[in-house]
Amino acid sequence: MTVGYLLFLLTLVNFGGGAVLALAWAISSGQMENVSAGANSIFGADEPIGEMTDTVLMSPSTSADSRRSARERCAPRGA
Repeated sequence: MTVGYLLFLLTLVNFGGGAVLALAWAISSGQMENVSAGANSIFGADEPIGEMTDTVLMSPSTSADSRRSARERCAPRGA
């Protein structure tokens, strides 16, 4: 039973050390400089940041008018 506890403890130390090393690498290589830039990169130039435009996530109780306006907002400009 003590061998199991020892293996468990060594596993925790290995994973914890790996997490600390990964964090140190991310900080030293500049991965943490501008965290919000990656999150905002998914938005297009014409898409408002912070406004839901996806019709899949709308609840079923939403009226047809608001669903239609959401589709119109998401549609490509030439379509």
